[in-house]
Amino acid sequence: MNHVELLRVEQSLLLADRGVVLFPNFAAPDGWIDREEQVALHHPDGQTVLRQGRFQLTRFQTSVPAPVEERSRVSVLLVGPTDPVPVGTALLCSPTLAHLLTKQRH
Repeated sequence: MNHVELLRVEQSLLLADRGVVLFPNFAAPDGWIDREEQVALHHPDGQTVLRQGRFQLTRFQTSVPAPVEERSRVSVLLVGPTDPVPVGTALLCSPTLAHLLTKQRH
């Protein structure tokens, strides 16, 4: 499978019985539909691991008014094993998904 880099992990959070959430997250594109695909994690030590990634819409509540782009985000959840993901790990996904999440809004 052809993978491209989507993000470098800045932080991860273990959610009991759900998986590992990776940060940063992304502004939700218009009409976003949650999806799941195999991703590659390229660790700083050179190890590469394949995992199942769930890309899902998350709505955040803020204590101050915030634009919808800051409240509706696409979060990356790694399902399955809850092994730690080191900061600096590159997450690689399909070119189509990377384009959807990183294209410039007009």
